[in-house]
Amino acid sequence: MNRKELDEIALERRLKIVTLDGLDNAIVGLTFSGVQGCHVVYSKKKCISEIKKFGMSKDEAVDFFLNNTVGILQNCGKNNPIIIET
Repeated sequence: MNRKELDEIALERRLKIVTLDGLDNAIVGLTFSGVQGCHVVYSKKKCISEIKKFGMSKDEAVDFFLNNTVGILQNCGKNNPIIIET
């Protein structure tokens, strides 16, 4: 699933979604969980790969991902993104 498809679904179904800046290519899907709303699903592996494109080594990208991406998820509210191992 790409960002354009995600935005079209969100608009069509009037969904509130939260995305992670700069990681559109790491989106793998969307969940629907009734009362909990919906969540954009990201691949951890793809996130790290995208972060490496900013000129970081793999270790730097993993550290950045854990500290600056995973670390902020608890502050995203009800529709926070979900990251899965792929």
